[in-house]
Amino acid sequence: MKNITQSSIIEVLISLTLIYALLSIFVSLLIEWWNSKRRTRQTMLQNAINQLLKDSLNLDYGALFYNHHMIAGLKNPESNRLPQYISSSMFAEAFVDVMAAQAIHTQKIRLSETNDKGKQYELEGDSPPENVIDRFQVAVKAMNTSPLKDALQSFIDKSMVKDVDGKKVLDYPTLKKNLEIWYNDYMERVGGWYKAKLKRKQYVFGFLVALLLNVDSLHLVKVISMDDSLRNSLVATAEKVADNYQKTADSLKSDNGVLLKVISSGIDSIKLKENLKDPIIKTKLAKLDSNFITKKAKMVLINDSISAKTISQTDSLLGIAASLNIPIGWSTKTAPLSWSWKKKLMGCGCNVKCTHKKGPGLQAYLDYRNHCTTWWNLFWYILGISISGVALSFGAPFWFDMMIKLVNIRRSGAKPQPSKDKE
Repeated sequence: MKNITQSSIIEVLISLTLIYALLSIFVSLLIEWWNSKRRTRQTMLQNAINQLLKDSLNLDYGALFYNHHMIAGLKNPESNRLPQYISSSMFAEAFVDVMAAQAIHTQKIRLSETNDKGKQYELEGDSPPENVIDRFQVAVKAMNTSPLKDALQSFIDKSMVKDVDGKKVLDYPTLKKNLEIWYNDYMERVGGWYKAKLKRKQYVFGFLVALLLNVDSLHLVKVISMDDSLRNSLVATAEKVADNYQKTADSLKSDNGVLLKVISSGIDSIKLKENLKDPIIKTKLAKLDSNFITKKAKMVLINDSISAKTISQTDSLLGIAASLNIPIGWSTKTAPLSWSWKKKLMGCGCNVKCTHKKGPGLQAYLDYRNHCTTWWNLFWYILGISISGVALSFGAPFWFDMMIKLVNIRRSGAKPQPSKDKE
């Protein structure tokens, strides 16, 4: 029986991290497409700003803010989509304008009658100040008492400075800075809420990809550990990918397109040989039909720029997975489809004892797994799919970082010696 050495375990783990990293990109692509279709980012940002500016005792400042020409100008003219991001500087400038405008729009008008000119209308009280900052103070002062008014009045008090005559005046740069800090602190909490929602989606889409591509982690471990040629090619690719990933700028390590190029360059830099030379074994492994999946994706996804980008990157990703000969995908010759398609031909019906026995070697394992419809095989398959779903929910950056650590461990250790068979 072949010894499982420490180096072999590391190599299997490295191979798995490469597969998980690649398929986690697919998960990210689907989530990105889904968020775009559902307008998740835009809606969450709008709801967050409405919540920040919510004041039931005064005006709907959230609606007024989004009607400001600076913010309305950020909308996509074709799809009328709201902006996904608003900088703190733009928020502060637009909000000051919104509040200052209330000093004009909320000013009351009274009727005055004269004998010679008839009915005349004039503004009550003093005319609004010409300076935007002064109008901002007037508008805040005119608000009904509320938590938002208290917060804005606090910002005004903290932004007062003395002018050349020693008189206290509102300093716009200081006020703007205080509003930016207020907005940024709130957006950090919003970012936490978004990540929590994103994590739930990662679990859902992680299991979806595991089922869509038939990614059985336990099956992957078995095949990789018993097929030296496949394992060696995956490890060689992972080492090059890890090196390329370390050279990538931190700001780009979450970009799906960049990550695809990192993996693709790792494959192109080495000449991958045919991993499975035995035609009998090769037919017993699942084969990923990337063209079929891409064609189905085109039928499902809406024909727009986001969907076109998703389809293009999906086609590239699945092509990489197919070139690596990763044992994933659906086939009537492999489990679990082979359990229903071949049970009569192979004499492995529900009430018939399976004629295939467990034994050493890849072919014996594949024969038993693919042709024997047993409760144990079903249990291990469901467990393997579940492990894959959880693993893919961690995200591609996690698996890339894990790949680097494992590659470094392998490189720092002693060179693996050829294993010998024990009788």
